[in-house]
Amino acid sequence: MLSFQDCKKVIFEAVSICDTEIISVRQSMGRVLAEDLTVSRDYPDTNLSAVDGYAVRFGSDFCFKNRGVVAAGQLPDFKLESGECAAVMTGATVPEGTDCVVRVEDCIETDGIVKTQTDLRSGVLINKSAFEASAGKALARKGLRIKHSLYPSLFYAGISQVKVYKQPKVGVLMTGNELREVESGAAKGQVFNTNFYIIESVLNAIGLDCLYRESVPDDEAATRKALETMADKCDFIISSGGVSMGRFDFIKKVFNQTDFSLIIQGTPIKPGRPLMVAKRENKLFFGIPGYPAAFFVNTLLYLVPALKIACGRIDHEHQLFNAILTTPTRSREGRLYLNRIKLQLEKGQWTAQDVESQKTSHFLNFAEVNGLAYLPETVGNLDTGAIIQALHFDIELS
Repeated sequence: MLSFQDCKKVIFEAVSICDTEIISVRQSMGRVLAEDLTVSRDYPDTNLSAVDGYAVRFGSDFCFKNRGVVAAGQLPDFKLESGECAAVMTGATVPEGTDCVVRVEDCIETDGIVKTQTDLRSGVLINKSAFEASAGKALARKGLRIKHSLYPSLFYAGISQVKVYKQPKVGVLMTGNELREVESGAAKGQVFNTNFYIIESVLNAIGLDCLYRESVPDDEAATRKALETMADKCDFIISSGGVSMGRFDFIKKVFNQTDFSLIIQGTPIKPGRPLMVAKRENKLFFGIPGYPAAFFVNTLLYLVPALKIACGRIDHEHQLFNAILTTPTRSREGRLYLNRIKLQLEKGQWTAQDVESQKTSHFLNFAEVNGLAYLPETVGNLDTGAIIQALHFDIELS
């Protein structure tokens, strides 16, 4: 069995980056840039008034003749001479010859003559041309996801179209006779379908959709047919269950009967050891174990960064950070443990609290956690006060 890092390397190298397309900036929220962006002109491209006030040209005293009014967006058609001024609005281009701007509250205007009541200093309250940025300045890097801060910046920069990566087509194959939807109500010995909604929430967080979904019973022929059908439509196929050693686990058997090449068979993590990953041409299949805890952990550790790579993102690697344990936590040497934790930032330091159960068969306590403790193969049980590395769900799923 490959190490965790080697598993990631094999999977990441198998991912095909999607083609590119040009779209309207209005459709770009959540997409990934396929080119570097630069500023096309100076910002600002004229000298602007920073306040509502008067643009003045120094003279012999503090009285100035008002030449007129300049509104934002208007280019003045006159030049200030010595002892002259012009009323300017915030963001208005100041006339040529302006030495500084004086706030309106620091001036008194009577019959076209403006008296200033403050010291005058050259350049005050003028936003000089190119002060924010010169034409050609870098705005955003290729591979960045367009999110809440970058999206409006594109409009500010006057960009109407952007080149982005297309999004991978994702399909989910649910296997198992025991699965029920919540609307059907509970039945003894059966379980509610949880894993599809893990995928749905994860995809939504990273800006993708599940385009295809199919459910099959524990039947080899039905599993093979569904896999082949989905392989024709999708770039990523994700299955829930059917990858262990049970009598009704057909995924590996189906792989052996098709032209999928198995590249990962098992991963040294807990929870989630019986992971299978296969490739056919530029398509990837993730066979993820059916326990929701194992399904979520494998999704976070392997599938999410692979999807980010396919989207062209440069920030696909996990963002590990240090946290101090406020409770003991248990693990065993020889396997990478991903224990559920409650992370909290206190006075600039992350703390991590272990939860009552880390059993793979338990999932309810995921409702109260927001991260995972990353406990490598060389780490055993840890006491309160130990420093661990942690993964935060909100950071990984962004």
